[in-house]
Amino acid sequence: MGNLPLYLYAYYEYRKPTVTRILKHVPSGGSIVELGSGTGLLLILLSAMGFRTLGIDSSPEVIRLAQDLNSRLDAHAKFLEMDLFAAGSVGRFDLSYSEGVIEHFKGDLLDKSINIHKQLGKRVLIVVPCVNPSNEPDQENYSYQKLAKVGKRNGLRPIDQYPIGAGRWATKLLPPFLLNRLGGKTIPCLDVGMVFSPD
Repeated sequence: MGNLPLYLYAYYEYRKPTVTRILKHVPSGGSIVELGSGTGLLLILLSAMGFRTLGIDSSPEVIRLAQDLNSRLDAHAKFLEMDLFAAGSVGRFDLSYSEGVIEHFKGDLLDKSINIHKQLGKRVLIVVPCVNPSNEPDQENYSYQKLAKVGKRNGLRPIDQYPIGAGRWATKLLPPFLLNRLGGKTIPCLDVGMVFSPD
């Protein structure tokens, strides 16, 4: 991260569809927990916007990096080193969120990870890849339909969906409702996001 301001701008531009959904589904000043928070940049941004944020990650090195970035950017996000499957005890939040997490689980572990999201959040936002450019053997690709099916199987009702990383032409030319329906199907994108409400 040699040029931090430029990196942060590019990061925000890529995450803008997710930030838009968070602003739509979480009350101003609300609480957000991110499972598998990594460097915590999104939580740091959201804390600067007035949200109360907690990032959970199992890697002590990543948590230290997130805490350092949080301090350097004078933000108010909180970070906790903890395994995803032990996170059910950290409280209840307006939103539980993950990006790049559930696609690494299958079967019972997948369902357990979804239920941790459900236990923590009044709403659940999950972002998953719809392509696997690095051919990671443990990564599952998702479509809207597949993600909705996993959510429904675990008592979550889809209420919003959106593509991330759709081509510039699509984001500039198509109205948002059409982009949201076609992204990840007819229009290629890198990730898909879905907001759920517990049934």
